Amino acid sequence: MKKHLYLTIIIVALLSLVGWTEYARGQRSSVGRQTWEYHVDPVPGTRVPRFGTMDGRPINPVENAEVARSNAAEDERLINQRAAEGWELTAVGGVNYYFRRAKL
Repeated sequence: MKKHLYLTIIIVALLSLVGWTEYARGQRSSVGRQTWEYHVDPVPGTRVPRFGTMDGRPINPVENAEVARSNAAEDERLINQRAAEGWELTAVGGVNYYFRRAKL
């Protein structure tokens, strides 16, 4: 009698597990999958500050700082523009910015 009780409990547990797995699988597929669209922009701040000259003349540090600020401002403008359009910056690779947004 005890063997039948244990066997019944095991069978009910396995059936419950299978039923729960199928229920979870159905829930996941009914929600739908998020799709994305992507956009790649070249980094706009491409002016490179000069760190030295070929003939050994000293470099103007004020000019280098000005170029760096200009580059940062151009980058900021592009990123803010894309954000206003709904794009999210996801990566920076080499000379490119990679953006994504949810597809409607």
